[in-house]
Amino acid sequence: MGTVPYTKKCTHMKKYTVLSFMLSLLLTGSLYSQATLSMQGTIRNSTGSAVPDGTYSLTFKLYTVESGGTAVWSETQSDIRVAGGVYSALLGPLPLSTQRSTYPTM
Repeated sequence: MGTVPYTKKCTHMKKYTVLSFMLSLLLTGSLYSQATLSMQGTIRNSTGSAVPDGTYSLTFKLYTVESGGTAVWSETQSDIRVAGGVYSALLGPLPLSTQRSTYPTM
């Protein structure tokens, strides 16, 4: 009366096994992946005006202290497009050791 045929039990078990396997792969991959950081900002000259539109070479650094100290990570990108003084860059990958309280600078 309330019994499930053996073939249905196997089908459900296969679905759960596959789902469990896929979930473990997803979680494992995210543990070992390295993060990226999206950075946007403005660049101004010494008079406070936006720099001319163009492509610039920018060096980004991360520090573990708000001022002073030594950079724990840095990256130079030579093809950052600046328009109206505004830039956007995707930094990384960042090593796991930098994924804590850090202070970005440019």
